[in-house]
Amino acid sequence: MKKFLVVAKFFFFFFAILIIVSGLTFKFFSRPLNDNQESIEFIVEDGCNLECVGEKLYQEKIIRNQTTYKIYLKILGIKNIKPSTYYLMSSLDTKEIIEILAK
Repeated sequence: MKKFLVVAKFFFFFFAILIIVSGLTFKFFSRPLNDNQESIEFIVEDGCNLECVGEKLYQEKIIRNQTTYKIYLKILGIKNIKPSTYYLMSSLDTKEIIEILAK
């Protein structure tokens, strides 16, 4: 019984640490790239799906991480983004950028 409690405590602390580290990592990758208040023109072309938009946002250094972008899409329930020209700032975090693109 003692051995079971030791193993249970180990797994509890292991998963608690894993959850904390995962949360901090997600928070880090959600942060804005910089404090630049300058507007950036971002064009979503016709036929560009959500994955394409994420790749462009990352390549143009508007977001830090594509995986964080994909997680926010699922959390926010975003299914598509309309083709258009958007004006974004790299001082916005990933969630704010997605909310602008999904309007």
